[in-house]
Amino acid sequence: MSQPLAGLVQTIHELSCREHELYDREVWTARPDARVELDGHSASPSYHNHSHIQSVVDCVGVVWSRSREMGDPFELEAHLAEWRTRQHNVFLDWDMLGAALRIAFSCHDLGNITESPRIENGDDAGIRLHLASRYDSSALYERPEVEMRSADIACQLLAHFLDEGPLLDALRPLVCHLILQTVFHFDQVRSDEPFWLVMQTVDMVGSYFFAPQSRSSAVAGLFNEMRIQADGRGEVSVAGFLPSLHQRFERLLPDPDRRRRVLRMFEANPYGHDHESVFAVPDSLAQLLRPAPFADAIAVLLRE
Repeated sequence: MSQPLAGLVQTIHELSCREHELYDREVWTARPDARVELDGHSASPSYHNHSHIQSVVDCVGVVWSRSREMGDPFELEAHLAEWRTRQHNVFLDWDMLGAALRIAFSCHDLGNITESPRIENGDDAGIRLHLASRYDSSALYERPEVEMRSADIACQLLAHFLDEGPLLDALRPLVCHLILQTVFHFDQVRSDEPFWLVMQTVDMVGSYFFAPQSRSSAVAGLFNEMRIQADGRGEVSVAGFLPSLHQRFERLLPDPDRRRRVLRMFEANPYGHDHESVFAVPDSLAQLLRPAPFADAIAVLLRE
């Protein structure tokens, strides 16, 4: 990847991680209702945070860099050719796709932590986002409001850091398209849209392989966000939820050979996570079939 592209990716990635860290520190952990009591201590776990952003960016970087040697299981080459034809843009090449994938994943959850796509100038002359008071989810809406907000923010960031010209013209529509491919519908396991499969699989599955924490800790953060969105109400089955990750992986990639190639990419993570540690349901959690209040489920997962 060229130096200008690498620099652009790094700048936007660092900005996104900074905003996520700021949100977790100054908004999320400051909410008393986001704290969960655990063995005499309190914790405020989250999922859509800077750790998730780092994990998906690392994951898609490995997928892109190893795609050709692994037989291109996500068909990135074919999707790139289709996108170039659709956009009538011969300027877009393989390196730009790699940059666009990383930028899209850097920005794909900014809508979860913001109330609007507004970009502001901070006191240090840096960029600041209009942070929300709680993690937001597109599950609350009929339309993908959160992902649309993320795409809008990404477009503004690209326009801020790039001059008008071929590079901006190539990256902006592609990055927006990629972010919108992360819209999640449980029953949808196939799409004809370019890059839908890689965005869904990296976001929903690969992120757990490249996360520094265990899958149980990540799910505890997800449950905590769901708990606050539900104003503390509701229950969840731990043992009913955990197998859904492997089930979705198999539904997204029904061909066993493609799954094996993708797993080899995912198992190239620096934490030693393999299919067993990510997909298996620990014995201590396998019996928890009965729905429990979110706070109880979160405490069980954090102890694991």
